[in-house]
Amino acid sequence: MAAFVMVMGLATTIAALQRGLMSLDTARNLTTASQVMQYEVEMLRIQNWDTVSAYSSTATSLALPAVFSGMPSVASRFSITRTATLVHSGMMEIQFTVSWKNYDGRTLSRSYVTYYAEDGLYDYVSK
Repeated sequence: MAAFVMVMGLATTIAALQRGLMSLDTARNLTTASQVMQYEVEMLRIQNWDTVSAYSSTATSLALPAVFSGMPSVASRFSITRTATLVHSGMMEIQFTVSWKNYDGRTLSRSYVTYYAEDGLYDYVSK
């Protein structure tokens, strides 16, 4: 009976440790995804209207920025797409979505949405 209690205690400890590590991995990946999207939003802000208005309305895969693609743990698991939608004349909604594989193999994603106005100011929101 004591051996059974000991085995159950160890099994529970291992399961709790795995869940804790998965939570840490998710938090770390959310931070990386946010940094990648923030980089893309900042690069968008320096583009002119002609460039932005020509963006495709379908999801377009983008290359990871060089600062991230140099890290094998990021380059092999993360991908980013951009979707642009014409809200009305002179205003575009741009959505960046980063997807990655989590510790347990699940695919997760996060998105930033920003509005880009011709001759306007730009801001973003996180979804």
